Parts: sequence; structure tokens; C-alpha cells
Amino acid sequence: MAMNGGIQSDTMRSLHRLNAKYEEQNAEVKRTMRLQMQGVQPDAAQFMNLLERHSVTQQAMEAQIKLHVRPHQTALNESR
Repeated sequence: MAMNGGIQSDTMRSLHRLNAKYEEQNAEVKRTMRLQMQGVQPDAAQFMNLLERHSVTQQAMEAQIKLHVRPHQTALNESR
């Protein structure tokens, strides 16, 4: 079993990976919106799929952050 530092490191690596994915998806959303402003109609199903993936990635990041913060909160509560 990994020590607390190892868990935090794994969590941070996962967060970094998810953040890169989120930024990639964000760029795709912006690119699609720019094209739409230029009169190009995106495929609605593909765009909805992109927005859903973007939302799921954000939720996964939030879950990873909670996993990272929880040990710190527990330590603070126990030290009181």
C-alpha cells in the first residue's frame, strides 16, 4: 500500500492528466464556437458529445480534488 505522499502524488498526476484533457476539450469547444460564428454549422450530435465529455472531465477533476483535500481536512480535524 502506498504511503500518504504516494497517494497525493498519484492524485496530483491524475489531476494533471485530467486538466490537460479538460484544456484540450475546452480548445475544441472554442474552435467549434469560432467556426459557428463564421457561419459553419457544426454537427449537433458531435458538439453535444464534446460538451458531455467536457462536463464528465470536469466532474472527475472535482472528485480528484476532493480526494486530495480530504486527508488534509482529516488531519486538521484530528489535531483540534
